[in-house]
Amino acid sequence: GCILPMAGSSPAVDMHEVPNEEEEQAAPSIITQVEGVFTTKLPEEYQIPDDPIVLEGHLSRSGLSSMLNDLLSLEEPVVFDFIVNGQFLRTSLAEFYTQYGLSSEVACKIEYVLAMPEPETAEVTQEEEWLSCIEVIEGTGSGLYATGSMKGSWSLYTSEGHRKLFGQRDSDASVLALAGRENTVVTGSRDGLVRFYSLGEGNKSPELISSANNGIR
Repeated sequence: GCILPMAGSSPAVDMHEVPNEEEEQAAPSIITQVEGVFTTKLPEEYQIPDDPIVLEGHLSRSGLSSMLNDLLSLEEPVVFDFIVNGQFLRTSLAEFYTQYGLSSEVACKIEYVLAMPEPETAEVTQEEEWLSCIEVIEGTGSGLYATGSMKGSWSLYTSEGHRKLFGQRDSDASVLALAGRENTVVTGSRDGLVRFYSLGEGNKSPELISSANNGIR
């Protein structure tokens, strides 16, 4: 036999047919295109009309850079960087718009600048001590610079080839300041002493010619 529902009771419901509230919520729309206006402060040769352009959402920095090169008809390819909403673009446009909650229906300003190349290290000067200051010695002609260390020593180098000419420690107090011009170098240490050196001729070792204490203890 069948079991009939009691009068006034609700009919049996298959729980599998109950709609899931989460399923009823609309899935976030996928951004496929955005509208942008390119702007720049670069010279006229890098400027394009500031008309709104429809851009594919999958485009990232490299794709936009290639597009700009085509629009500008540059003889030599140039790498550009792009700033959207005050942030450098490091993802696709679609991901960027989603991350920052931007509307794809509103034209967004996209500023482009020349990309900075990766820094190249030509030569490295190795010091055994932590450096506290560095100073170019002006007027020497041969190009010299001095470095001061946290352990109280200072050294003199050639700008070309970074050859060490001289190194001296006058105290254990850190060298906090350096100044130099022509044949004179002045050092200032944490112990309050200011020392004056004469460089001499022919890159000879500097000679301490005088010192003064500014009263710091």
